[in-house]
Amino acid sequence: QQHYAIEARIISYVPSATVLNLVRGSRELSHGDRLLAVGGAQYASPVVGVDAPIFRGQTLFDRSGPFLWTALPQSAKEAADIAAITGADTVLLTGGHATEGALKALPLSRFRSLHFAIHTAIDQEFPRRSALLFPQAAGETDDGFLQASEILSLPLDADLVTLSSCEAGAGQPEGIAGMDTLVQSFLLAGARSVVASVWAAEDTFTAELMRNFYRNLRDGLDKAEALTVAKRQLIATYGPNAQPYYWAGFRLFGDASGKTTGGHAYAATREERPGRSARNNGHDR
Repeated sequence: QQHYAIEARIISYVPSATVLNLVRGSRELSHGDRLLAVGGAQYASPVVGVDAPIFRGQTLFDRSGPFLWTALPQSAKEAADIAAITGADTVLLTGGHATEGALKALPLSRFRSLHFAIHTAIDQEFPRRSALLFPQAAGETDDGFLQASEILSLPLDADLVTLSSCEAGAGQPEGIAGMDTLVQSFLLAGARSVVASVWAAEDTFTAELMRNFYRNLRDGLDKAEALTVAKRQLIATYGPNAQPYYWAGFRLFGDASGKTTGGHAYAATREERPGRSARNNGHDR
């Protein structure tokens, strides 16, 4: 009988020994257990079965056709559920509040954990153009593309950044520095560890994996164990339907040790929670 490696091992990754030394040597967190959770962004494109532009080799500046960033039905509920699970002091950016300008206006250095359940665009040819994708809001000067080059300048002091999206851990080799990815940008900006996928992330299974992950963190597991156990829980719940495609792409990069705990929960901006969507709805991030 075949078994997955995660059934017997706790697995984590690090871009390079240099990065590991830097994140482990960073100063202790001076703030509390604040959480920033982003989800339910109001993308203008209609809901379709497959978010093709992420997978067809276009770059952010490709002229072969328009981008169609589909809605992510589970992402707003995912963000709200994670806030409730952790019990952390939470700022929720959902619906019309989930914009690049709203994110940049926050005191980002005060958040211990940041969770992004939104689309990404990965530019393999020019990795510094890879971006987290926000709707372009009326009245904002930002273009909605939070690119890797911009992430580097964000004032982060976070124990954990979770990129609950497609291919955020994918990129190009960059010698001894490891892979040039959005993960690397967040680590260099001040995150001690980043969770991201190296391939596509299906909307519904990803939301459940993330809820499991944060419950495990709340229950006292360290970061690497919490993610590994979350994958085991999907397998236990769905059996052969929990194919590795749905969970194996998510990896924890950086400092795998340490625990994140929560305190009193509140939401600075909270939208209505959407109803539960049907399983296997085919939406990718």
